[in-house]
Amino acid sequence: VFDLSGIESKQKKVLIGGLLAGFLMGRLKSKALLVVDEGWMFTQFSSLMQLLADISRRGRKRGVNFLFLTQRPHDVLRNEAGRTILEQSATVLILRLNEASLSAIREIYSLSEAEEQALLEAQPGEGILRAGSYKLSIYVQPTREELREFSTRPL
Repeated sequence: VFDLSGIESKQKKVLIGGLLAGFLMGRLKSKALLVVDEGWMFTQFSSLMQLLADISRRGRKRGVNFLFLTQRPHDVLRNEAGRTILEQSATVLILRLNEASLSAIREIYSLSEAEEQALLEAQPGEGILRAGSYKLSIYVQPTREELREFSTRPL
């Protein structure tokens, strides 16, 4: 586990994250989990986004579960490699969105008007889980312990 939250500089965080992702991809030979949080930060660095796109494509063959998390999908979709990452995603969890984000992902995930409206009006934890051609409305409710451990606004 590499936690980069203590690094203040966005550029340093992106550089270190990219180097770690590249290093780990070369080392991963069996099942693994690679998580990229705040993925939108990488979008201004095309070579790093291309590295992540390669991981998203090749990682599945190596048993790498790649989680790319972002609260700004519209920024990710403006980048060709970012679009590849989102298109390669076998499973997608889409939580509450604003109009800018919704218009960006509308086409790529073939959302119905009802799904779009539900995402615009969703409460925290409500959203859509898409796996292959299946879509499911969901509500993610953490336990009190999970909320205390992982929330930026714990109880």
